[in-house]
Amino acid sequence: MALVGGTGIVGFSGCLDGDEAEADDTGTDDASSGDDGSADPMGAWAWSGLDDERDELTEEFTDDAGIGIDWETFPFGDYQSNMMSAMGAGRAPDMAWTSVAWLPEWADAQQLQPLDDHFDSDVLVDAAYGNSSYEGTLYAVPWYVDCRLTGVNRDDFEEAGLEIPDQNAYHSWDDFSEWAEELAAVDIPALVLSDEGLDQWAFSNGGQYYDDDLTESLINEPEVVDTMEFLRQHYEEDHIVISPDDADDDWIAGSAAMLNHAGSWMAGTFDSAEGLDWQYIHCPVGPDSEVSRSWSAGVYFIVPQDSDRLEEAVQWGEFILSDDVQGRTVEMHGGFPATEAGYETDRYQQTVEESPKLEPVQQEMENTIPFPSHPASGQMTDIARTAFVEIVEGGADPQDQLDQTAIELEELLD
Repeated sequence: MALVGGTGIVGFSGCLDGDEAEADDTGTDDASSGDDGSADPMGAWAWSGLDDERDELTEEFTDDAGIGIDWETFPFGDYQSNMMSAMGAGRAPDMAWTSVAWLPEWADAQQLQPLDDHFDSDVLVDAAYGNSSYEGTLYAVPWYVDCRLTGVNRDDFEEAGLEIPDQNAYHSWDDFSEWAEELAAVDIPALVLSDEGLDQWAFSNGGQYYDDDLTESLINEPEVVDTMEFLRQHYEEDHIVISPDDADDDWIAGSAAMLNHAGSWMAGTFDSAEGLDWQYIHCPVGPDSEVSRSWSAGVYFIVPQDSDRLEEAVQWGEFILSDDVQGRTVEMHGGFPATEAGYETDRYQQTVEESPKLEPVQQEMENTIPFPSHPASGQMTDIARTAFVEIVEGGADPQDQLDQTAIELEELLD
């Protein structure tokens, strides 16, 4: 599969815990924009990763619009604190990228310029709009969106004498349990699971962190409790490997037959892994749901409140939402279009046709759940993931642990 074969992107897509790509300890001006004689290029911030793809778009934009952009990049782990400090001190860049977990915090602090007057949010797919807006106002323009699925090592299934799962079907927890038993018979763990991947299992049983109005935590409801009991049982039976930091690498190295946190943007990395015969499937669906679910994420363009280059930044946003750019997001880096029109472009459709492994990603994109649109969304997900690990790996009672977690989550709503 030719898709993003040379990018080597692992764990980077604007997601909450994206593995830090190699980068300098401080921001670096890594783009060529502004070297072409254009006057006073815009200053822009991003975290390291997808540098080549971003620079390619920047060069196209500069050639077309005559507006230069100087990108300064930071390690992912330093990006949020650097941006908050810069915005608070009135020295924010003219535009920047943000993670879905940070947008509500920055918007609530009135550090971002509202963009409703400049962009039509109706062109966005639900996964993109949910993470681009805060309290009904658009504060960001998405470059792309992504979701999580389950990666399958086809060789492991064949070694266990199992039929390769249908990539377009929704498999059940019973299916997973049968696979786990058969794989265990030939000493292959069924699943390597990161702490972020735990979210997906709860969502795929109809669970959720909060109600739709963000007034009450639902994390201690039966759908989530049952999920944690199911996962802990399989962990105790040695069917699951917990690997919070290196789940992707461990799966590629052969530690288990399946990987739960298999991001849509990882396809190129998986495809280039030597000797890995892989495919995607949906996360197995629990008895209280009919379809798989996962967080929607992606990379989002913002304009800080004190920027005086709004007009030019809007032109960049229009370029990012153009059919040409949206139609080649999958080809460039494995993310999926953020606009409805992007899915209708010939280039997108040709890419997926030539890469049939991506069909379940398109299906899953319709079932994604936006991150909580709350200033403390990052803390919320951290608290929940810690609780999941305490239950599955630490042996805590699911109901007791999630009752306490619900209290902690609701305290963030006050």
